[in-house]
Amino acid sequence: MKKFNAQLKLNTEHVNIFNLGDGYIEQLGYTDLNTNNSQLFNPDINLDKDEYFFIELDENKKRELIVPFINSIENSVSINPIDKDQYSQIQCLYLIEKYDNLINITFTRVFPKNYTLTKKVFSFDDTPILKNENNSLDFHPRIDAFWDGEKLFFKSYTTIKPIFKGIECFYKKATEEEKNTFLSNDLFTCNSEIEQIEVGERNLRKIKGILDSQINLNDPSTREKYLNYAENYSEANIIITQEGKINLKDNKDISNVLSLLEEHFYTTPISGEKREAPTSKKL
Repeated sequence: MKKFNAQLKLNTEHVNIFNLGDGYIEQLGYTDLNTNNSQLFNPDINLDKDEYFFIELDENKKRELIVPFINSIENSVSINPIDKDQYSQIQCLYLIEKYDNLINITFTRVFPKNYTLTKKVFSFDDTPILKNENNSLDFHPRIDAFWDGEKLFFKSYTTIKPIFKGIECFYKKATEEEKNTFLSNDLFTCNSEIEQIEVGERNLRKIKGILDSQINLNDPSTREKYLNYAENYSEANIIITQEGKINLKDNKDISNVLSLLEEHFYTTPISGEKREAPTSKKL
């Protein structure tokens, strides 16, 4: 069984566009996704062109993120055919396929630029023809997300965020209170009031990761190791005061100290160059 449906804005309703047998589903043009070329979601990693992130959903998250789409094929009475006035409300198109007990869903995000109220186009064959196109929706079989029954694969968190209500829990960042707790640790000294230090989005994610990790910045032995580490990589411009604290004055300083805490500084074994790794990806 196959259906091609649309999710309307605000996640309030799902509507049907095509069904298997209408003659259009086979023409959509989606290609198979190679799910073997994927890695666990990490917003600090830049994917290669043919790579995807994935997240694994427990039953509660599956119920929240995926079941609203599954209901469109499991319960046919719960979804109505699309009305012409609803096309401008579409935020996502999705192809849902059911094979026995396996359900696959392919998602394509729809953006405002995909809508056309009116425009003129040239159609060319033997001779050019000028045509008017009205009330149309440009469709490209781009796979923005894919559900294989166990994992949700995607390219860009920003692209799929409006589609999946509740996915924010996989994109963790420090709250204002957690940021202040981190900066107030006795390992650091700040030039201004902690509350006034602006911290970027990426650094908020890293702070959250450190607070959730096993790193104990209150342990004297651990702190001593980090201070020695910083002195060995003075090129990173981490300023240590005479009192043995790391000086933080702005977001750049915080970026440097987060790289220190994540142990991104290293020396190459052959050339002996001191470098900074861009991510904390484990081998």
